[in-house]
Amino acid sequence: MLGRLIINADLVVKTGLHIGGGNSSVEIGGIDNSVIKNHKGEPYIPGSSLKGKLRSLTELAHNKIGKNEKGENLPCNCGECIICKIYGASASEENKTQDRLPTRIIVRDAFLKDSIAEDMRKKRGEFKELELAYTESKWENSIDRLTSKANPRLFERVPEGAIFELEVIYTIYNEEDIGNFKYLIEGFKFVEDDYLGGNGTRGYGKVNLENIKFFVKTIDDYTIKQFGDVKASVNEINDTWISELKKEMIHS
Repeated sequence: MLGRLIINADLVVKTGLHIGGGNSSVEIGGIDNSVIKNHKGEPYIPGSSLKGKLRSLTELAHNKIGKNEKGENLPCNCGECIICKIYGASASEENKTQDRLPTRIIVRDAFLKDSIAEDMRKKRGEFKELELAYTESKWENSIDRLTSKANPRLFERVPEGAIFELEVIYTIYNEEDIGNFKYLIEGFKFVEDDYLGGNGTRGYGKVNLENIKFFVKTIDDYTIKQFGDVKASVNEINDTWISELKKEMIHS
């Protein structure tokens, strides 16, 4: 292993975000579809949700979606392609017998920035009209196409302007992994042009990554230091940047 690249960024919500958390009780006039929250009652983004979205969009872009006998979509599990190398493959018997390295990335749960959470609680600034402690509600109406009967439902959403603190750790085992890092960045670009969470085709879940910082930990001393300048967006990460990273990891 050569080391690790740690990515910190602000994940900024541009349109209401809904990642479902399930309801423990049903109340008349209450929220039908709540968002997932931590023990403090604050909404957060599970690492599994973001990692799954990154992987699925990258698989679609590179035509790596398989099919089972029922014709249902399946994620790639070859264990050899760039997607399996970055995001991992399941512990199938074939993969167990092969000399394959584990997944390259860890996606942490992303929590609200402290300042944003405080503004929400105190209903300050852009959150002064917030209905609930940290979230807003929105009515959605589905129509039965046979009976024309309406089915109104109340969704809970994280409002526009919320900022979550993102951390992704990318493990670099060899020089090839440094070159493959561009596919992770590609995945983030796909997410920005797509959506996170549910109901994205109805306008939910547009997000951007901002204030992106990179830190490297080489295996020789395993001390952390910042690499490069803070990036305003993922579009600032190019092949030249990847080449500089390769020099840093291999020749440091």
